[in-house]
Amino acid sequence: MAVPFRAKDVAADRTEFGHPDVALVLTQLSYYYSGLNDSRLIQCFDRLSEKESDPASIYELWILPEEQDGVPSSIKQWKGVNLKDYQQRTQDLAPTLQCNNVTKQFPHKLISSARDLSSSLRSKIITGFSATNDTQLLLPVHILQYDLPELQKTGAIVVNHLLQPENESYQYLPINATAEDILNQIINYKESINVILDVGALFIDGTNRDIAVKWLNQFNKNRIDYAVYFDSDSIVVCDRRLHHYRFETSPTSERLDRCVFYLDEIHTRGTDFKFPNGFHAAVTLGNGLTKDRFVQACMRMRKLGKGHALTFWSSNEVHQQIIKSQKHACIANQKENINTFINLIDILCWVYENTQQSTWDELYYWAAQSLSFQRKVSAFQTIQ
Repeated sequence: MAVPFRAKDVAADRTEFGHPDVALVLTQLSYYYSGLNDSRLIQCFDRLSEKESDPASIYELWILPEEQDGVPSSIKQWKGVNLKDYQQRTQDLAPTLQCNNVTKQFPHKLISSARDLSSSLRSKIITGFSATNDTQLLLPVHILQYDLPELQKTGAIVVNHLLQPENESYQYLPINATAEDILNQIINYKESINVILDVGALFIDGTNRDIAVKWLNQFNKNRIDYAVYFDSDSIVVCDRRLHHYRFETSPTSERLDRCVFYLDEIHTRGTDFKFPNGFHAAVTLGNGLTKDRFVQACMRMRKLGKGHALTFWSSNEVHQQIIKSQKHACIANQKENINTFINLIDILCWVYENTQQSTWDELYYWAAQSLSFQRKVSAFQTIQ
């Protein structure tokens, strides 16, 4: 069974399948929106007259759903239709049959989800793979996740890499900051930023290409010659002459030290660049950012603690959320003095809170899918 994905490694929010007729409707939407043009109308009637033994009965089915008062008398019956009559075809037939839509409503929706693949009714052992254990609470109740012993420390090791002193840099943006505002702050930052990991999706007023070109144009020409970005799932390079070409076939892949990289939210996971030592990345923090997405983005810098470093940039809304989270933590720990300085621990606490809230939000769909599966099993047992 295929799972609907919005992009690489990004499953759709509701990885479930509705009634099969939905797929048919989606496939034919373009035809329904445009309706029959003149050539298609002629083609339909040609097939009707040449291929069918009783075209009059089929034509009657086409006309019946229409409001009879609105159907011209000349085309109410098959024998009255004359396609060679241009006026009748364009003024009577076309308006009547151009958008002859029929709607059918089903009383129930038949859904397939992960429970159908991993049903306890199956005789064989179910085996799956997950690169994270953040969502194990949302697995079907009869599925248990077992971590390999040699990988149980992986989460702690990753967090330890993040908590290095060189990553203790945090900035926040003004209200309603544009992509150009963010770029200006990053360019004027005290440390030279070579990589933007836009996991927070703050660059919303421009395409990846626009952002990469703007960044390249504002960067020091003596240090940087290229900007690398994603166009759909293709890695593209832009040079100083604004020529764009594929990264894999260009000499740029051997000169990464002369490049800046913009990775949009979708491509902050599932991508792998061998960034040189000394590269510094700006990680954006957006509303609702969860631990899995956050860690995946940060770990694009494979040498954290060994030559790579991070700086975090949050929207103004997220900044207020982190301050609120920080105050709650101080109250819970009975601390009197609340430090206004935000460090990486505060950011991680906020990320963990988002992860917890995201799990709670998904429990509704988890329960709905469980109930739907049980109803389906009961129905099948009744049939048998």
